[in-house]
Amino acid sequence: MPEKTDETWPQATFQFTAHFGADVAGTFRAVPGTLVGSSDAPEQYRHGNSPIFYPIKMPGLGRVSDFELTLSGGVFADTGAIRSWIEAIEQGSAPPGPVALAMCDDTGTPKMTWTLANARPVRVSGTDLSGADGALTVGALELAYETVTIARA
Repeated sequence: MPEKTDETWPQATFQFTAHFGADVAGTFRAVPGTLVGSSDAPEQYRHGNSPIFYPIKMPGLGRVSDFELTLSGGVFADTGAIRSWIEAIEQGSAPPGPVALAMCDDTGTPKMTWTLANARPVRVSGTDLSGADGALTVGALELAYETVTIARA
């Protein structure tokens, strides 16, 4: 049986830290959904004097309507800031903005960061009410966004 070393054991656990704007941050246990993906339907084009009677396929516009992401098992220390951010976007007084999502190791060091452009909340669901701590617990926060940029820390 191979000997376990400190470099590989115990295996690291990850958590996700999300930054919504300048002053709102929360931590999440899981991020189910697709962070990377694209939908690009090719355009068909044939110019008038082409000797070939078939259209050529060219890159078309990407689709952004299917990009939704769910952040689950979240905790926000500042309940007023997240509530204000969601209400401002719902009421139209603030435009959708970037959301930085960092995957952190067990020491809290970011290992990879995804930046969602023009993100806005679509659905928020809570968990059981408990007065044990002062943090706002979110069961799931679903975000719609347009594009994603990936950076390795």
